[in-house]
Amino acid sequence: MVYRLGADCLADIACRSGNRVALSIASRVDPGNARVLYGLALKSHYSLKRPELDKAICLYKLALGRDPFYAQAWYQMALACRLAGKNSDAGDDMARYEMLRGTYEADLWNIGVFRLDGGQEDLAAAAFRRCIELRPDSEAGVSGLFLLMNTPQSYMAEKVLPRTAEAYSGYMDYLLGSRRTDDALSFFRLSSGFVSPDRLASLCRLLIADRRSEEAWDFWRQFLGGAREAGVGGPGAGDPVMINGGFERPVGAEDETCFGWRARRGPGLDLSYDGNVRAEGKRSLHIAFDGRREPGFWLWQYIRVKPDSSYELKAEIRTRNVITAGGIYLEVWNQACGGYYARTAALRGTADWREMQLEFKTPMGCRLLKAGILRQEALKLDLQAPSDVWVDDVRISPFPPPAELKK
Repeated sequence: MVYRLGADCLADIACRSGNRVALSIASRVDPGNARVLYGLALKSHYSLKRPELDKAICLYKLALGRDPFYAQAWYQMALACRLAGKNSDAGDDMARYEMLRGTYEADLWNIGVFRLDGGQEDLAAAAFRRCIELRPDSEAGVSGLFLLMNTPQSYMAEKVLPRTAEAYSGYMDYLLGSRRTDDALSFFRLSSGFVSPDRLASLCRLLIADRRSEEAWDFWRQFLGGAREAGVGGPGAGDPVMINGGFERPVGAEDETCFGWRARRGPGLDLSYDGNVRAEGKRSLHIAFDGRREPGFWLWQYIRVKPDSSYELKAEIRTRNVITAGGIYLEVWNQACGGYYARTAALRGTADWREMQLEFKTPMGCRLLKAGILRQEALKLDLQAPSDVWVDDVRISPFPPPAELKK
């Protein structure tokens, strides 16, 4: 018993140190210790001077003869066999490792990489799929691995990703973050409704960023609820429209996350809807400034335009006690159109509803602009006080109007 305890202690010290001499001594004292044999195998397998693969494989086999459930020995022997060109043996060894460790996500990753490196894509995909099921946050690493190989999106949907909203949406995040617009579109068509709507809005915005505004418009209309938008615009087909220009629906509604209003919200201002104060329809948008911080404010949306064409942007504005120098004004701009910029003079003071107008001409090659209502941040020395602005009936149309052109 004392000898057995001493041999176990020596084996444990040798394995912890990883010293070849200590391992050799331990193997002589306790020749049947699988851990010691495994440690010696690793030394031969990963020798910096000259790997001795055949010797390593022999030692792995001896270790497994003592302990057939030694999973890491099966794994390392599979790697050694592959390096030695014994691919059939390597595959069998990995199969045994998978039987023992196929329910642990870290081991499934090892299995997947091994299978992928051996050209066994379907087996690798199955391992990675189980890996994602066990640990959803491993999806990004799996996605990156397969995309490096330019894997078709159909294969990702059918073989690699679990059919869950979490996995599909996570993969879409990876594609969007990598700005792989075409891959994202292709995967979306295969997603069968598993990708969440907020990712679709991001895809729509990515199309805009890639200057594919017409594709973005069609995508928004078809998949983000834009088809039910009447808009307000000129009479001609393809004329620009302002989405929800009367604010009859909330700003920032789900179907307005690509085309439609975007607003800056922050301390010092509050957005609400006023059914009592309105220029048309059932309500207007009310912006209340607390007068203490007077932050800047912007409310804008993308508008589709034709190059080298003239338009007129209009809005009904009502103000109360706007006394800071910035005031409220209309603006049209886009850095993607050569830094194009046009704006009105600012409205200040207190006044009932009045129409603001901004005439502008689009640059050559420009098909998308940003149009909105803004207020500059008040300076510290500027006179500040609580103030209110109401906005309603924002619209855009060709200029001059078609009827005037005919005359």
